[in-house]
Order: sequence, then structure tokens, then C-alpha cells
Amino acid sequence: MLNESHVIQVRLTDQMLDMCQHFALELCHWDSPSLIFDNKMERANRKWQDSYTGILGEAAVAFWLGRYSEWIECRSLAAVSKNPQLPYDIPGTIIDAKARAISKEQPDPLGYKMYVREVSTHKQATFVQVVVDASEHHALCHIVGWMGTDEIITTQHLDATTKYSIKACDLHPIPKIHGVIPGGDR
Repeated sequence: MLNESHVIQVRLTDQMLDMCQHFALELCHWDSPSLIFDNKMERANRKWQDSYTGILGEAAVAFWLGRYSEWIECRSLAAVSKNPQLPYDIPGTIIDAKARAISKEQPDPLGYKMYVREVSTHKQATFVQVVVDASEHHALCHIVGWMGTDEIITTQHLDATTKYSIKACDLHPIPKIHGVIPGGDR
């Protein structure tokens, strides 16, 4: 069972935060649905924070895997080509990072569910839960655990909004060998 000792913490540098803010602004120009907020007005009000959180999660996983430079290059190309959606979040992998912002009400990274849209399970992917504690000037990213597409489809249940909600305790621990996550190499 997943516990606190399995969580990997990645602190992003000021330079990384600047880059992530830039990429989040780019994403704000695109209309992408939220897995958490169904109300369109609430989604519009939260778009910057949601985009920033997602980008910080991607950056933390890319950094952990030693693929941060490749991630920057792909995100930059996506912005220039006006196509914010990468096939997978981390270049050269089949990883899809799922990030959540930490809240005062739930400071424990293991207290969050990972949400995966049904439409995302058409691809073979390794979904990685990242819980992000961030402000404009700092970001501590907690890489919690992972689960693959096949296991999600066979062990989890869709809710009414066609998303899977996976408890942290059901995720697999990230191996402690620096830069190793199943699905991290194709």
C-alpha cells in the first residue's frame, strides 16, 4: 500500500517557475475541459491556476526523469505551432502527468484522487499523480504514484461524468531509483 515514504518531492527552481508560467499562459488561450469543475464559469475563473498546476506537474515529472530539456523543447514547439496538446506529457515516454493543487483543507498529498478521463484511456499510457504546492515564487511537487491504462480500465469504475477517480492508496509507488517510472522509456 502506498504511504508517505513512497512520495517523491521535486522543488522547482525560479527559472523553471518562469518557464512554467509562460507555458501556462499559452495554455490559457485554448479551451480545454476540466476533470474537476463542470461549471463553465468556475472553469473560466480557474483556468490560469489549473493550467499552471498541470504544467508544474509535467515539469516535475520531466525533471525527475532527466527529460526536462526535451520537455521544454516540446512545450515550446507546441506553443509555436498553436497546438497545446502533446501526445504524451513527457517526450520519449508514454507518461501522462495528472496534477492537482494542494489545498489548506487537505495538506496530505496522499489525500487526493487522480482523475483520468475515459477518452484518455484509448492510448496506452502510464498516468502519474502529482500534487502541487505552489505560489508565484515557489513550487514543491509531490510525485505520488502511477497506474497504467489497462489496470485503470479493469479495476476502476467510471463515474457519471465519464472519468475514473483513483484513490492515492490504489496507485503504485514510484521506484526510488532516480528517473525511473514505468512507461518512462518507449
